[in-house]
Amino acid sequence: MGTMESDIFKEEAYDLLDDIEEALLELRDNPADSELINRLFRAFHTIKGSGAMFGFKEVSKFTHEVETAIDKIREGTGVVPDALREVLLTARDQILAMIETEDPDAPEIQEAAQLILKQLAPAVSAKEAPPVQQPPTPKPEPAAAPPVIATEMPTVPKTEPKINKDPDPETQALLTELAELLNEVRDLLQKLHEEPGANKLCKKLHRSIHTVAGTAAMYDMEALAEFSNKLTDITATIKQAEEPVNDEVLKVLTAAIDHCFSLLRSTDPSGQVLQRRSGKITTELEAMVNKDQTSIGTAPETLRFLIVEDEFISRYLLQEFLTPYGNSHVAIDGYEAVLAFKNAIIEKKPYNIVCLDIMMPGLDGRQVAKEIRRLEKEMGNNNFCKIVMTTALDDESIKNELLSDKRCDAYLTKPIRFEDLDQLIKSYFPDFNTTNS
Repeated sequence: MGTMESDIFKEEAYDLLDDIEEALLELRDNPADSELINRLFRAFHTIKGSGAMFGFKEVSKFTHEVETAIDKIREGTGVVPDALREVLLTARDQILAMIETEDPDAPEIQEAAQLILKQLAPAVSAKEAPPVQQPPTPKPEPAAAPPVIATEMPTVPKTEPKINKDPDPETQALLTELAELLNEVRDLLQKLHEEPGANKLCKKLHRSIHTVAGTAAMYDMEALAEFSNKLTDITATIKQAEEPVNDEVLKVLTAAIDHCFSLLRSTDPSGQVLQRRSGKITTELEAMVNKDQTSIGTAPETLRFLIVEDEFISRYLLQEFLTPYGNSHVAIDGYEAVLAFKNAIIEKKPYNIVCLDIMMPGLDGRQVAKEIRRLEKEMGNNNFCKIVMTTALDDESIKNELLSDKRCDAYLTKPIRFEDLDQLIKSYFPDFNTTNS
């Protein structure tokens, strides 16, 4: 495994492990807090998926067992006993040790991991004293949709989604999960208002909104997925900031999250009124982000990437890796990719590089590549983009076919070695300097 790939995984894992520790400490006083339990589950789940993709197999295997134990709590009592919380803290430290060791198969590492796993089952079933009952919080009166620019940074109560009177259990579970994610984003925005220069919070903000986009797309909530994907692009730029995020941007981002709730609750999220507001918010945010480049650390010259990938973890990690090079947009299937590519040419902002998976539903990667080349010729885009296949399909005949037909410029098989992708970008754009992005 390459050093660059390890560094990307470790940087993400360290942030998630900090988040796990923070959630476990908060659970000490609130053992039945469902938001904290779900936040804990998602953090372990992300480490598991990232570990598998980057070749940290022992980390992924161990974390899967921990994740399963937390899921039993979510489906059962909904309370994290003290005994389990202590085991989970130890598991968190064990993951850190497994990431930092040069030999995760070492006997002492494996013995420690097995000992922790043996403690999980009895800890899950341990008895817990009933949580202290807190006085009920009055529900706020419903208010009109807030303006895009607020006069002060609002403190917004937690929101519970309701689409109809009696949603089926699966729909309600999805709505609850998305509401929890959006409330986490609200909390992060409030923390950024208090600590605007915290780069770690900017990274968390970007990751959380990206998770909203991925979850919405997975369940075919197209309007919410599209809007939150645009927010992901904006927060990717903010994440690179060397200067504090200003209050004006935070206020509009808060309005954007309010709008996400509106899309979540609406019976017609693709309606003209909501779509106009989606466009207004994203246009305003993009203008603010590009207006004062020094305030958010943006350079005037960047590369433009289109990531075409139907698997969330691969999409997320590619976007994280490409951040220093410029702006990256995502498409979750072939049809969306062709539309995004065509719109980019129309707007005179063509993509420099397309990272394209082959095995996707609908139009597969080979069909998308063929359509991209057709659009370039038909629409007079003489600066052909570079198409890099990023696929699990290790097939020499398909690789040779695509390269000989010039439907792609490079063919990388998963797990992607990011050193290889870095070298490709530098060979395509030798004068580009990532310190300018």
